[in-house]
Amino acid sequence: MTNAQKLSTCPWFNTEAETAAQFYVSLFENSRVTGLSRYGNGARMPEGTVLMVTLELAGTEFMAINGGPSSPLPRLHQWSSNATRNPRPTGPGTP
Repeated sequence: MTNAQKLSTCPWFNTEAETAAQFYVSLFENSRVTGLSRYGNGARMPEGTVLMVTLELAGTEFMAINGGPSSPLPRLHQWSSNATRNPRPTGPGTP
Protein backbone atom coordinates (compact mmCIF):
# COMPACT_ATOMS: atom_id res chain seq x y z
CA MET A 1 0.00 0.00 0.00
CA THR A 2 1.31 3.47 -0.93
CA ASN A 3 1.02 6.24 1.62
CA ALA A 4 -0.62 9.29 0.06
CA GLN A 5 0.51 12.71 1.18
CA LYS A 6 -2.22 14.13 3.40
CA LEU A 7 -0.90 17.63 4.18
CA SER A 8 0.97 20.12 2.09
CA THR A 9 3.06 23.00 3.38
CA CYS A 10 2.22 26.40 1.91
CA PRO A 11 4.44 29.28 3.04
CA TRP A 12 3.18 32.84 2.38
CA PHE A 13 5.58 35.39 0.89
CA ASN A 14 5.28 39.07 0.05
CA THR A 15 6.78 38.68 -3.47
CA GLU A 16 9.55 36.07 -3.12
CA ALA A 17 7.73 32.75 -3.72
CA GLU A 18 9.39 31.97 -7.06
CA THR A 19 12.89 32.83 -5.79
CA ALA A 20 12.32 30.74 -2.66
CA ALA A 21 11.03 27.77 -4.70
CA GLN A 22 14.07 27.87 -6.98
CA PHE A 23 16.34 27.99 -3.93
CA TYR A 24 14.61 25.04 -2.20
CA VAL A 25 14.70 22.97 -5.41
CA SER A 26 18.46 23.56 -5.63
CA LEU A 27 18.96 22.06 -2.16
CA PHE A 28 17.24 18.69 -2.56
CA GLU A 29 17.76 15.86 -5.06
CA ASN A 30 14.72 14.73 -7.06
CA SER A 31 13.14 18.16 -6.73
CA ARG A 32 11.47 20.43 -9.28
CA VAL A 33 9.09 23.32 -9.77
CA THR A 34 5.85 21.80 -11.07
CA GLY A 35 3.72 24.86 -11.73
CA LEU A 36 3.52 28.62 -11.73
CA SER A 37 0.56 31.00 -11.88
CA ARG A 38 0.50 34.79 -12.06
CA TYR A 39 -1.82 37.54 -10.91
CA GLY A 40 -4.06 38.96 -13.61
CA ASN A 41 -5.36 42.45 -14.26
CA GLY A 42 -7.16 44.02 -11.29
CA ALA A 43 -5.78 41.59 -8.70
CA ARG A 44 -4.34 42.56 -5.30
CA MET A 45 -0.79 42.48 -6.71
CA PRO A 46 0.51 43.95 -10.00
CA GLU A 47 -0.46 42.03 -13.12
CA GLY A 48 2.16 39.40 -13.99
CA THR A 49 3.45 39.04 -10.41
CA VAL A 50 3.80 35.38 -9.43
CA LEU A 51 0.74 34.30 -7.42
CA MET A 52 1.57 30.66 -6.67
CA VAL A 53 4.40 28.22 -7.24
CA THR A 54 3.95 24.48 -6.84
CA LEU A 55 7.00 22.32 -6.31
CA GLU A 56 8.22 18.90 -5.23
CA LEU A 57 11.10 18.54 -2.80
CA ALA A 58 12.41 14.99 -2.62
CA GLY A 59 8.97 13.69 -3.59
CA THR A 60 6.93 15.86 -1.20
CA GLU A 61 4.56 18.44 -2.66
CA PHE A 62 4.66 22.08 -1.56
CA MET A 63 2.97 25.28 -2.63
CA ALA A 64 4.28 28.83 -2.13
CA ILE A 65 2.05 31.89 -2.38
CA ASN A 66 2.81 35.56 -2.93
CA GLY A 67 0.05 37.27 -1.01
CA GLY A 68 1.72 40.50 -0.04
CA PRO A 69 2.39 41.78 3.45
CA SER A 70 -1.18 41.46 4.77
CA SER A 71 -1.31 37.71 5.36
CA PRO A 72 -4.52 36.47 7.03
CA LEU A 73 -2.58 33.55 8.56
CA PRO A 74 0.61 33.28 10.59
CA ARG A 75 3.66 32.90 8.40
CA LEU A 76 5.29 29.48 8.43
CA HIS A 77 8.60 30.75 9.76
CA GLN A 78 6.81 32.45 12.66
CA TRP A 79 5.00 29.26 13.56
CA SER A 80 8.03 27.00 13.24
CA SER A 81 10.32 29.31 15.18
CA ASN A 82 7.84 29.38 18.07
CA ALA A 83 6.82 25.72 17.92
CA THR A 84 9.35 24.52 20.47
CA ARG A 85 8.45 27.29 22.96
CA ASN A 86 4.75 27.69 22.30
CA PRO A 87 2.36 24.88 21.32
CA ARG A 88 0.11 27.28 19.35
CA PRO A 89 1.07 29.29 16.26
CA THR A 90 1.51 33.01 16.84
CA GLY A 91 1.55 35.91 14.44
CA PRO A 92 -0.74 38.20 12.46
CA GLY A 93 -4.32 36.99 12.42
CA THR A 94 -3.87 34.47 15.23
CA PRO A 95 -6.38 34.80 18.09
